[in-house]
Amino acid sequence: MKLRRMVSGLLTAALAAGMLCPLPADAAGMTFEALREKFPDGKYWNHLTDQPDNPDGWTDTPCDHMATMPFLDSDVQEEYHGGECNSFLDGNFTGTQCYGYAMKITYDMYGTSFVQWPQDKDLSTIKAGDSIRLLNQYGGHSIVVQEVKNGTVYYTDCNTGSTCQIGWDRTMPLSKVQTRLDFIAHAPYAAPQSGDPVLARGDLSGDGTVNASDASLVLIYAASKGAGVDPGILPQQETAADVNADSTVNASDAALILIYAAVEGAGGVPDWSSILRK
Repeated sequence: MKLRRMVSGLLTAALAAGMLCPLPADAAGMTFEALREKFPDGKYWNHLTDQPDNPDGWTDTPCDHMATMPFLDSDVQEEYHGGECNSFLDGNFTGTQCYGYAMKITYDMYGTSFVQWPQDKDLSTIKAGDSIRLLNQYGGHSIVVQEVKNGTVYYTDCNTGSTCQIGWDRTMPLSKVQTRLDFIAHAPYAAPQSGDPVLARGDLSGDGTVNASDASLVLIYAASKGAGVDPGILPQQETAADVNADSTVNASDAALILIYAAVEGAGGVPDWSSILRK
């Protein structure tokens, strides 16, 4: 009875939140393979000057980035920033060009962008999905790690060459990364490689819906682990279960799943980054 009242209270609160504050769409769970199709190599992460900003889109037209150079007048820079570059918003953080692209890529994979992840300079822990900020003469350049292999970082980015061009499978030796490193933002878990099974955050069943059944699986998992019994789930299910990315699967994750499901059930569009900040 007590558990039922607790779940009922969570659902009621989530319903109210969904009705009062509709949330933005959440594309978390995308793989590099899917993102490569969404943002093709060689295209440009921007929009035409007479079109609205579109972080999910691209064009065949390069940007003219001369207007972003620090030696130009501020009014020229302001005019440019209202032009062709796409931007991406995650909570209170906004990014454009390479920074915004890295935010968008990481958000589409994890439901939160790299700006909300822990940061350090420890290259020994670098993994696929992490975002690296590199220093350069213009202040910095952001990339997203696809893979680390044989002392080389493979990555995706945009705006190399100052045109907002999208690039995949670019490479840089770890030794060069070390000399240019500003910080590494560490993803909640390693991004799966092509062919690996992928489950979206909270979707343990893999049916494409986050609901009470997934919350039940989380509770069963937590109870089994607490009793020293093998919960019998796959590694990707365990990753999907750790909703708040604290490396522990417990009732808190189940409660967050119920909130997500309640917002959706109330007609809202749930977004993990917003739910996790509540």
